[in-house]
Amino acid sequence: MADDGIHMGGSSNNDLGAVSRAEDSVPDGPIGKAENHLPSGRANHMSDDSTPTEVVSNDGVPGGAGHHATPSTGGFNDGPETPGGVSDVDGPSSIDEGSTGGGPENNPGKPEQQPAIMLEGNRTGQQPSGPMTPEQEAALTAALKDAKVPPVDQGRMVTQLKKSEYGAAVAEYISSGRFADLPMFKDREGLLFQVKQNGMIPAVHQAMEHAAELQDKGIKGIEFELKLPGDRLDLDVLVRIDGRIEYGAQLKDVDSVAGISSAVKKIAAKQLAGSGVGVKAGILDIKGFKSELTEREIRSVQRAADRTNASFELKFDDGSVTIYPTNSVE
Repeated sequence: MADDGIHMGGSSNNDLGAVSRAEDSVPDGPIGKAENHLPSGRANHMSDDSTPTEVVSNDGVPGGAGHHATPSTGGFNDGPETPGGVSDVDGPSSIDEGSTGGGPENNPGKPEQQPAIMLEGNRTGQQPSGPMTPEQEAALTAALKDAKVPPVDQGRMVTQLKKSEYGAAVAEYISSGRFADLPMFKDREGLLFQVKQNGMIPAVHQAMEHAAELQDKGIKGIEFELKLPGDRLDLDVLVRIDGRIEYGAQLKDVDSVAGISSAVKKIAAKQLAGSGVGVKAGILDIKGFKSELTEREIRSVQRAADRTNASFELKFDDGSVTIYPTNSVE
């Protein structure tokens, strides 16, 4: 069971221990419309599944409550670095309770590294369903015809779904029709047409899983695939209410823990860098285990969170870690 508090502190190779617990403060106002129960993305009151969830007041209005937290005395201890700029994470623990760590006293001219703001949870990365079965094909074909997908594209989709380890789940989502009327689902540039592209089904499955999760929470206004390169925004799943984007998520399927840093750098530079989104979230499904997460990756994610003012959820095979911007606590 995850702790509902905010976990603050650095991490060594296999240590994600909590250093302090945040205290609730008075909600600072509703996030979006109450009936949509939008995730707040702030380091508010987090549920056990570590999704960005709202604080619901007694009258049912989701709040954007902050926390007054006392940062831990420990932080990231930069330690010796290799010529490539990677911290020596195989040395002593990066949580140094008595030292100034990577602060200005030890590194003149270098800003002090803030402690990471983290929450551990039990959510896991997406799991393969197996390829689409012959029994699913008739319902899938009927749904694709209803969506007016050209026959040649239907054939390509069927071929990819029969090959992909996520094919059965994606075929079920399409056949169910639950996304059929959502903006940018069956458009030529939308999510559905990505199914025919080689290697894209894991990303499609991830987007469908997240959209289904939001639907199950009663959230309205869900859309797919908003690309605004000029504004440095690329949202795989979003929630738009009365013309305003209240929530936007960029999703990544990452092959290993070693790929986290490059993934979040891309997100921070081009995909969640822009403004005009109420709550931003990066969600990474990572093939690996929480114990493989090192200080280097945590630092990279924290920098991306601070740069974009977005939360980043890292979902592993054995649980999750969510990292928040340092301004999400007061």
